[in-house]
Amino acid sequence: MDQLIEPKVNSNVFEADVDRIAGEFEQKRSLPENKDSSSREVVRKTIHEMTGHPLPASDQKLSKDKGFLGFLTDMPEAAQREVAYYLDLVEKEGILNAVKKAQESNPRILDAFHDALTEKMHEKLEGRGF
Repeated sequence: MDQLIEPKVNSNVFEADVDRIAGEFEQKRSLPENKDSSSREVVRKTIHEMTGHPLPASDQKLSKDKGFLGFLTDMPEAAQREVAYYLDLVEKEGILNAVKKAQESNPRILDAFHDALTEKMHEKLEGRGF
């Protein structure tokens, strides 16, 4: 992806996505099969079900020292920018649209995007007191 176009902001879509994830997170967290799952893993499962996309094989752990996209440091700079673009797209056009566009990329980018999206939504839910 050589050139990325700046998406237009539509915060209502993003907030609706966060509200939906929050509601589903609450339901899933109380299920017996999620009893031993971390809250991050429950968020990951919720996003998977929302998007209908298979869960990525990896579950990257973020280093607090490296920052929000710190786990991407092993990826080329262009790949890091692409993942950051899709994260930005989530806030501007919603999760489903961002995932749809990310699916057009290579599997490594898509996996990194899913991991970063999980972390972003987990932090958003923590900010709401979940």
